[in-house]
Amino acid sequence: MEKITIDLKDFLLTGNFGPVVIGMTKDDVIHWLGDPGQVHDFKSGSAVLFYNGFELFYSTDDDQLYAIQNDNLYYLFEENAPYPINEKVSVDTSFLHFGKPLTLGNLKDYLAQQQIDFEIVHKDEYDEIVLESGVKFDFENRGSKPDACLLNGIRYFKY
Repeated sequence: MEKITIDLKDFLLTGNFGPVVIGMTKDDVIHWLGDPGQVHDFKSGSAVLFYNGFELFYSTDDDQLYAIQNDNLYYLFEENAPYPINEKVSVDTSFLHFGKPLTLGNLKDYLAQQQIDFEIVHKDEYDEIVLESGVKFDFENRGSKPDACLLNGIRYFKY
């Protein structure tokens, strides 16, 4: 079995999760990433493949992938990169290792330093950083200090 490492920075810049791209079939995803830890069918036309924190959503009508997200971000704070999602695949998260929880403020500063274009989108309950690729970072409820809000999720949805 050939092991692969997915570069999180590449995902952020392109929306491609290593060899996995939006529009790919569920079977193709499993071919590249191996068997998921769990599969959940929402019985609403969509289902999700779980890979140790990463969630890949697909339509049950045509089995096509339409979203990739992780809203279980403890791995970003681990010092051991790459982060394994199963025996076959690891994700190189070193691009976002700060040694502390990621906040809106320190992520904005870091992306600017790396010369990665982004925009801030203010939602009713939270703020998002949106990259040119369409990948989004969302943060906890903004409260009175928006730049101190902690990263909640990284998401790429394409319908």
